[in-house]
Amino acid sequence: MIVALAKGLALTFKTLFRPRITLQYPEEKKVMYERWRGRPYLTKGEDGQELCIACGICARGCPAQCIKITGGKREDNSRYPVKFELDIGRCIFCSYCTQSCPKDAIKMSHAYELATEDKNKMLLSKEVLLERPE
Repeated sequence: MIVALAKGLALTFKTLFRPRITLQYPEEKKVMYERWRGRPYLTKGEDGQELCIACGICARGCPAQCIKITGGKREDNSRYPVKFELDIGRCIFCSYCTQSCPKDAIKMSHAYELATEDKNKMLLSKEVLLERPE
């Protein structure tokens, strides 16, 4: 018992003089790594329209099945998503949707503050997904 106590105290004294790495969370935000996979978002082209063509490859490739897409056609016969919903509560942040998208229309952000008490806020619409989170 005394040997275990001595080992514990030795470890405590060894770490006592190291620099602190604690962040004061609400004021200081952690800078995430470049490859961090946070909340997905939809990208826009140079003309301001979404790049998504509602092909549904991201929805079929999603292992959590959290993406639902309804497609439509514009007057110039190009496809676009009429409805694009992502259930962030079911998302496992695997980024299969970003890897499978042929138009590079969906990307992963670095946003990590996703907690909410309202379950309805976990279902993200197309308008919310078009805003890039930071």
